[in-house]
Amino acid sequence: MNPFINPNKRDVTLPAGCKDLIDVLGKPEPKPEPETASRINAALRFAMQIPRVVRSMFFEAQRLGATKIVIGRDITTPIRCRVQDKWQDMGPFSYCPRFGLIRKLAEMAKFPAGQIVGSGLLQVQFVSPDLSWILTITSAKGDCMLVRAE
Repeated sequence: MNPFINPNKRDVTLPAGCKDLIDVLGKPEPKPEPETASRINAALRFAMQIPRVVRSMFFEAQRLGATKIVIGRDITTPIRCRVQDKWQDMGPFSYCPRFGLIRKLAEMAKFPAGQIVGSGLLQVQFVSPDLSWILTITSAKGDCMLVRAE
């Protein structure tokens, strides 16, 4: 047996004052996977587009003289408006996630936090003159309807 090795003094812990090699080298921060990072960036881009889409939707409704706006239940958010008894598509708007758009409208109608089903008055203050719409959302997956308040 090797005279420099004492089997009675072997231990799994380091003597006082010594550092583990992993602590000295440091652990690198895990980098997000490129796919995850791109999904996060896409979600942020969409979130930033929601106020612009809402503003554009109401400007377009005012320009056309629309009396109703319906946001469909499809995930790509088809938005239609009623002008003089005729329905027509609004837009083109950039792609905007439906749930984010509905949530923003519910927030503008002062629904309680986290609630997206209900009915309420929505004041649109960024168009001139100020317009009022009655927002009705029957379910999270149903159509969202805005009726212009007279």
